Amino acid sequence: MSSSDIYYNKCDVNNNTCETISPKGILGREVNCLANFVPLQNTGNASELIYQYHISYHPEVDSKKFRMAILRQEVFHDIIEEDFIFDGMILYLPKCNPREVVVDAHHPESKQRISVRIKPNVMFERNAPQAITCYNIILRRCLELVGFKQLCRHFYNPAQATKVTNYDLEVWSGYETAIKQYENDLMLCIENRFKVLRTKTFLDILNEEKLTCNNKQQYQMKCEEKFEGQTLVTYYNNRMKRISTIEWDLNPTTRFVMADGQSLSLVDYYEQQYGRKITDMSQPIITCETKMQPNCNEKQKIFLVPELCQPTGITDEMLKDRRIMRALAVHMRLDPSARVKLALQLVRTIKKNEKCCNLLSKWKIQLSDHLVKLSARVLPPEYIVTASRSGMTDESVEWSRRMKREGLLRSVDLRNWAVVCPETSDKVELVNRFIDHVQRMAREMGIAVRYPLCIPVKGVTPNSYLSAIEEIIEMCGPDGRDMQVMVIFLTNEAKTTYDTVKKYLSVQNAVPSQFVLLNTLSGKPNEGGENKNFSSIVLKIFQQIMCKVGGALWKVRIPLKDSILIGYDLYHDSSLRGKTIGACVSTTDNEFTQFYSQTAPHENFAQLGHNLIVFVRRSLQAYYQNNDGCLPSRLFLYRDGVGDGQVDAVVEELRKICSSVGYPEDHIRLAFYIVTKKVNMRFYKVGNDVYKFYNPEPGTVVDALVTRPDRRDFFLVPQFVNQGTVTPVYYNILYDTTGLSIDKHELLSYKLCHMYYNWQGTVRVPALCQYAHKLAFFVAQSLHRQAHPDLNKYLYFL
Repeated sequence: MSSSDIYYNKCDVNNNTCETISPKGILGREVNCLANFVPLQNTGNASELIYQYHISYHPEVDSKKFRMAILRQEVFHDIIEEDFIFDGMILYLPKCNPREVVVDAHHPESKQRISVRIKPNVMFERNAPQAITCYNIILRRCLELVGFKQLCRHFYNPAQATKVTNYDLEVWSGYETAIKQYENDLMLCIENRFKVLRTKTFLDILNEEKLTCNNKQQYQMKCEEKFEGQTLVTYYNNRMKRISTIEWDLNPTTRFVMADGQSLSLVDYYEQQYGRKITDMSQPIITCETKMQPNCNEKQKIFLVPELCQPTGITDEMLKDRRIMRALAVHMRLDPSARVKLALQLVRTIKKNEKCCNLLSKWKIQLSDHLVKLSARVLPPEYIVTASRSGMTDESVEWSRRMKREGLLRSVDLRNWAVVCPETSDKVELVNRFIDHVQRMAREMGIAVRYPLCIPVKGVTPNSYLSAIEEIIEMCGPDGRDMQVMVIFLTNEAKTTYDTVKKYLSVQNAVPSQFVLLNTLSGKPNEGGENKNFSSIVLKIFQQIMCKVGGALWKVRIPLKDSILIGYDLYHDSSLRGKTIGACVSTTDNEFTQFYSQTAPHENFAQLGHNLIVFVRRSLQAYYQNNDGCLPSRLFLYRDGVGDGQVDAVVEELRKICSSVGYPEDHIRLAFYIVTKKVNMRFYKVGNDVYKFYNPEPGTVVDALVTRPDRRDFFLVPQFVNQGTVTPVYYNILYDTTGLSIDKHELLSYKLCHMYYNWQGTVRVPALCQYAHKLAFFVAQSLHRQAHPDLNKYLYFL
């Protein structure tokens, strides 16, 4: 293989050499779009310098607001210009102060003497990469000047907060902004953001819970179960933290040893550092763990006081309440035309503000008046291949109506299966209708389904279900291996019962299982006791069962021979504190309809990297065993769940993966993609009306203008959206020795979005990533350990 066949994004993982970026794609129909980017012009001389200084305070001042206020005191006027840029630690100036300076000032709240050290750090030209950090701070300063309030990384306008009546909720609208170097220019990305806030403090909510409990133990257990994992906002420092635990033995008077060795209570700490006075001395303390960083294998603890926190976000209870969700959607669901209008409105607001204009002028930055225009491409529609025909997808990329009449691509006869259901007569009658419907439906599709073994459950407790299932397992040989699948009917969403049974069947035994809520089948009582969509529901359940016993519902034509596709994702385990479940799902056949799944927990990035290497090796072994002792010639690995700050750690993983698959002997050619779902970029299709914009069509690809100059990357819109605005998915090809053009990488990724069997339409990410996510979630939330190895060749986790 020649060096021209190899693409290294960021660097050659073995030689640390950079390669030339490949040409952009040409496949598809061109469409005109706007993107939520504003071009930014640097009007200064490129050789002009920006000077960076490190600011330190003694004693320490934790509040960024107070650190900024100190620098604005009169004693600094001869040292620091009025329009200085400061992020809380680093100071930027357009002029040079070559000497280190120590200035005595005072704390704005406590009047304590504060010694401020200003130390020259580095200097750089206006077009250097470091200057982008400075420009982003300038823009955030502009947002503050026009009245926006920072909350975490985003800025909101509290003056336009909207109360959601009857729900003690408030919606803040705002923006997330970021200036970066894109393909040809510096550009400002403007994305709308919304924050749902509770109007009560977390202490208020704890006190309300106390009134509903009979004793202290019940109160504490209920709060831990209900609130652990929820997000809190602390307005004194504009941060958001996730609750790890509630420490009932601690209170605001508890003393802690600070970094400088001083012993201080939380009462004194918050008053001295943030000017906040705590009134309730009996409230418990919340602990939050920081995210683990790639260069640090330990998490730090942060202590919060409930009185100073407010819950944020939408809880699970709210998600289930349609009235609340409808009320929130009115304020938060914006169509493309509304987003364009708000983005341009922000630009006009900044450019009309005199202080903002002076600041931008001083730093020689000019914002454009318009959003960037670009040419996107719409990939050809895919053909869905079933048992009887191959048909092209429609504009909504959805094919559920075809599935019953066209049959399954690969079916499995059900000759040994069981049903477990409550023994009450009405429930038994409903289950019998379900079985009858399954058999009739299967006959129409040419699938043999025998009548199942039916075991009634006496009671609805986990032990009641377990006893009935153990009875079935005893009839079916060791580990229940003669049992193809077990269908369990529940009267309600009993997570304890679900988890208990799933562990027994998926870990101790090797029996795929399908849970069905009887309420889903029965519908509303006034509708005759049967859901009006009964047939459609039974069909979807039957299709899931087919997937779990080795069937395949459909395929798309992927003209890759001797190739393996791998998806990886992770999910935090709800019971193993500090551990995360990594999941890997790979293909084992050349039609990409047979799969091999595996999971493993990890506590840090080193373990994650090791696990991923093991996953790749086992995936290759599974492929080898399923293909008469042949290995694939190409390997495509889609890695989900990676933030920008973790890319360097992923490069290290990549080095080891290259070694594990035989690099540099070229035994297996490798493509490694990072897939990012949470992106700020939005694209708006231009219509005939100059003021009207639309969502891009499914299959829309953008790989120019708003992509990164140092990456081989693209955006893909795989789904049809008729409410709100569609979010594209970002693909960063970190490494590629496959020899495929960018067109083929884009087309492969789009094809794989059609291959998720739990949805008869496209999904946001390649199916292998979606399967891996589903598996990681299932293990982290229910099993908390690896499933029986005999299940690895099935999609048992759907």
